[in-house]
Amino acid sequence: MVNIDQKQINLIYLAKRYIKNLMKEGIDTSISPFCYMAAQERSPGRESLINLMKKKSLSLDLIKTVLFNFISVGTQSNYKIINESENLENYKNINKIFLSWAVSQDFGKNGSFLDRKLGVNSKSDYRTLWVLIYQDKKVPQKVDKNIILIFKEKNLIRFNFVYFLKIFLKKMVECKFSFKKFIHTFSYQSNLAEIINSKIKQIYEYTSIKSIVTPYESQPFQNKVFKEAQKNNIKTIGYTAVTQPFPSHNIYRTGSPDLLLVHSYQEKNHLINYLNWPKNKIKLVNSINYKIKPNQKLKKKIFVPYIINCENTLLNGFEKLIKNNNTAVCFYKTQNHPYMSNSDKHRAFMKKLEIIKNKYKKKVKIKKNNASIFFGESYGILELLSRGVEVYQICANPILESYSKKIWNGLEIKNPQKNVYQYKLKKNFTLIKFGNKNNNILKYLN
Repeated sequence: MVNIDQKQINLIYLAKRYIKNLMKEGIDTSISPFCYMAAQERSPGRESLINLMKKKSLSLDLIKTVLFNFISVGTQSNYKIINESENLENYKNINKIFLSWAVSQDFGKNGSFLDRKLGVNSKSDYRTLWVLIYQDKKVPQKVDKNIILIFKEKNLIRFNFVYFLKIFLKKMVECKFSFKKFIHTFSYQSNLAEIINSKIKQIYEYTSIKSIVTPYESQPFQNKVFKEAQKNNIKTIGYTAVTQPFPSHNIYRTGSPDLLLVHSYQEKNHLINYLNWPKNKIKLVNSINYKIKPNQKLKKKIFVPYIINCENTLLNGFEKLIKNNNTAVCFYKTQNHPYMSNSDKHRAFMKKLEIIKNKYKKKVKIKKNNASIFFGESYGILELLSRGVEVYQICANPILESYSKKIWNGLEIKNPQKNVYQYKLKKNFTLIKFGNKNNNILKYLN
């Protein structure tokens, strides 16, 4: 475990140095996909992180990922703005913008939107304008007047060459034909950031916006919006509803918010001590989305992640966990990620888990065990530990996906077998400041 701990710290140091050098070269690190080093999703940032770990400057995986993001710009011509007032003067009384994500189930029949990460309903204050990245296929029939949806329409022509060429030439000119600057600004993530920022900037030029708030994940579109807003003396505020075991995505850089609200003591510490955040930009608050009383049973469950990487490694680890630890894991209930209920890949993965469980149900000696199991990275691990539940984590890349004692102080960690980690929380330690059922972001904005 000491080895994993130190490898994570060393990799964070390399990532910080990489971003710092780019800033010296005049690269806009707020919008660069290479600087969004989220360890869980396949992206230029993740592949750059892996290359730093392997001491490589280039790899086939990085080239393929960059090319995919490069070409994907041609699929973004069908982004539409829905429910926007034709006259921007109608927004003159707006004093803040909430920038977030939405799916159909977040909307009520009356057209209101409930942001579960921020704990706020759109009807709570009509001086707030909601700009939502809508992620479902069908748009709600009724939407509040203080809501704007950024929606990608389904298009028969997936790749629009004219649009691709237009953005390509525009970026080449903006970068003064510098290839290095160009590859840091021409990608799916970077162009999405431009689309979102363009709309928000257009709105606050007609209003007296004082602040922009978002459930913060350090994504390029968030940092781009924040960077431009800061130029206009608009306060930028983020709330980390969730983070990652290896939080390299949160390295402080251009476009980071003026104030970041966190609900974890350990997160506050590692943001300041390892990720270069100034102390005065971090505030510890009670959690908005993690309540004192949980809304579901958390013991004896198998949690499937949002992103499934290296499926065979995960399945092999699961089977060995049952065989080697002689637990009642094969009787645990499997729970899919809430946003992946329609994913064929996730349904197939869950069927394979059931096959393994059924294989050992008659063989295993039932042993008292109230643990739960997570595949890949998940912030849910911290929630369960904070509620007194023992946790097993099965992961394909421990350096990028597992929790370590240095970054997450207070954990007792065992490594019973390859790619499997067992976690307990030490006495007198807590990982999350749970909030009451009425807690929401508005409480912390004054």
